[in-house]
Amino acid sequence: MFNDLGQYDQTTALLEYVVKIHMDHEEIHEELFFAYVRENKLLKQQNQALQLYKQFQRDVHALWAVESMYLISLNLKFETKILDIAYLLMLKLMKEPLFTIDKKFILLYVKVLSKQGKYREALDFIELKSEFFHDKLERQTIEADLYMKSKNPVLTINVYFNMLRLNSHINHYQDNLWETY
Repeated sequence: MFNDLGQYDQTTALLEYVVKIHMDHEEIHEELFFAYVRENKLLKQQNQALQLYKQFQRDVHALWAVESMYLISLNLKFETKILDIAYLLMLKLMKEPLFTIDKKFILLYVKVLSKQGKYREALDFIELKSEFFHDKLERQTIEADLYMKSKNPVLTINVYFNMLRLNSHINHYQDNLWETY
């Protein structure tokens, strides 16, 4: 009802109250997480996602927490440990026997590594998980971006040349190539 009226803060307050009463109801906890998302309360959504993961042990909740941490890191103007925590949580997930790595996870992991300046590790991970990139152009675009961020113009240009060779009908890469050079 409050959402229909645009009173998202009232919805959030109500959900915070209901969660305290129904502590074992996963769906209500998830609704509270999404209420924080609607209000752009990044720290609260991160904490709620971690609480969901701790309580219900579902991998998707851990990924919500990592994504929230990544978003928080984009808004910070100073160095923080939040990405280290996100990175460690993702490593923990990869070690879990029932966890399935998918393309969303790979892209999130690469974003976290890139933000940490771990370009080589991100490139190695992309290589290791190359079967998830059915579109070779997407993979090469990510690789070129990582090489460029790592200030390696030679390898960046090599990737762009390869992209041009494989996709000669696309002129967009020629512009990027000359900007890099």
